[in-house]
Amino acid sequence: MVKLQNYYLIGELAEICEISTITLRYYDKIGILKPDKICSKTNYRYYSKEKVLLILMIKYYKRLGFTLNEIKELLPRSDLIEMKRHFTDKLEEIQSDIQISLRKYQAVWEWNQLLTEGTSYLSSVFDSEIPEIKIIKIPKCKVVTAKFVVDTNQGYSDYNDVIINKHIVNTAEKYNLYCAGPVFLIYNNYVERIGENFKEIEIYVPIYRESSLPELIVNFGDVKAVSTIHIGKYSDINLTYLKLVKWCYENSIVLQGSAIEKYLIDPWSTDNEQNYVTRIFLPIN
Repeated sequence: MVKLQNYYLIGELAEICEISTITLRYYDKIGILKPDKICSKTNYRYYSKEKVLLILMIKYYKRLGFTLNEIKELLPRSDLIEMKRHFTDKLEEIQSDIQISLRKYQAVWEWNQLLTEGTSYLSSVFDSEIPEIKIIKIPKCKVVTAKFVVDTNQGYSDYNDVIINKHIVNTAEKYNLYCAGPVFLIYNNYVERIGENFKEIEIYVPIYRESSLPELIVNFGDVKAVSTIHIGKYSDINLTYLKLVKWCYENSIVLQGSAIEKYLIDPWSTDNEQNYVTRIFLPIN
């Protein structure tokens, strides 16, 4: 084997830079880092010492998130203005990724909060504590809203539940949204909700302020309501409603007429309907 002075064979360069020969051959193939010489007889690749610096630069650029195509444009370093443009573009890309990651984090955090709150109510029930009835104020927030006509032939069945959940997921995908809180279902009349003969449901999904969907966004909350927790399957929720209405009557509280449900633990979090946790609100005057 003939060793050229001041040049490295591909194996030597790979060892020095802690990179595989397969990667170096790939870089040669795509034109990002070519050998300085190739022996016509042996087909050995020879790399100059300057290539060591370039490989170290490539490795670091990759850590910063630059693609190989972007790195290929960066390596010549012949134009500082062009160099700065690449870095400015990458900063904007990273900033966008950070915002998306923050929204994902917040969405997961909100879901975890619901699980924490919901499991605390489940623990209370296991300790034979009855969920209290109290007057609270629903915090103000911006929500994406949609209205659904219930299939009257099926009542509020699993079919309607699928339609609602499908809308949530499809809307989130279409507009790149992440939920900023629990889903609310709004019923125009609590009496119809108790009797399960309602014809229409509104769904409210809290979103982040930076979302720009003016045609779908409304303000929600900032409303006083009598509230309690329902634990268990949805088919029994009317019994909790009746307790809530009875309490309002006994305490001379005038109801507005609508009903709101906030889902803490639902089929998205458990396959055991006995562990469903739903907060019910009856807005008051």
